[in-house]
Amino acid sequence: MIHASPKRSDEFGFARGVAVSAWCADRERVAFFSRLRVKLTTERAGIELLAMLGALWSLLGLYASVARPLSLFGRELQKAEIAEFFRPGPRPSQVARVSATAPFRVGASASPEAASVSGKAVLDEAPQRILILGDSMIEGLLPRLADYAAENGHSLNAVIWYGSRTIDWANSSRLTEVLAAARPTFVIIALGSSELKVRDVEKRAVAVERMLHRIGSSKVLWIGPPNWTTDTGINALLERTLGSGRFFRSAELHFERKRDGIHPTLGSSERWLDAVVRYVVEESAVPIRLATPKKTGTPRPRVRVFSPPS
Repeated sequence: MIHASPKRSDEFGFARGVAVSAWCADRERVAFFSRLRVKLTTERAGIELLAMLGALWSLLGLYASVARPLSLFGRELQKAEIAEFFRPGPRPSQVARVSATAPFRVGASASPEAASVSGKAVLDEAPQRILILGDSMIEGLLPRLADYAAENGHSLNAVIWYGSRTIDWANSSRLTEVLAAARPTFVIIALGSSELKVRDVEKRAVAVERMLHRIGSSKVLWIGPPNWTTDTGINALLERTLGSGRFFRSAELHFERKRDGIHPTLGSSERWLDAVVRYVVEESAVPIRLATPKKTGTPRPRVRVFSPPS
């Protein structure tokens, strides 16, 4: 039997230890570089994501400054109001009070500056770009609205399409054009007077939804028609489609009317607008600053007028 000498055994053990140490070092080196590669890959993906988000933000800003809207696969791309992201947030004391009173008559005086803390909607104190559009009822509402706009630092544009209906605005490019020109932050629609007696009233819901889609993220308030006769359901449809807080129901209010028996007188229209303002500040989902004007007789803004639809 051959026996290994102690010296040779020690040399073998030392060599084996060196080999094991080298193998462990290789494993640690491989693991280190593997972790490093994963880290670099993750950081690179994060940088690429940030770059993509930056490019997207730039494109949104560029599109917001373009006058005419663009379409993709037949659908109109809505513009983002980039300035809204940089607007200071409202203070808790700017929360509008929700009124629990019964619907008020047109003769009631509006006192929107009395709005205080509630819990429903936040009063937006910032100056607004107001656009009011719709049918001939705007003629009576516009003088008083101009006083409110001047008092509160809002700009005001108006578009009157005589005899127009929801389907006329929804099925033409006119709404898109006026929105692109005015770039409003607050849209007031006075429409429905020419649809009090329509038989296919439920079909008007599609038209209303299409109008709201085109308006996009801007605040919207719809002033219902001042009924001079019982309607076939247009007010109920508007209230249901717009949801709570964006529809002012005018149908049951008392109006003094002109000789045609349809349009409210100028004085009645002024009180009507005061009632709408009170609703906006105290009860609506889109309250804005509308302090009572100290002066009246503000010059009317430039009004864009369209002939009745054929």
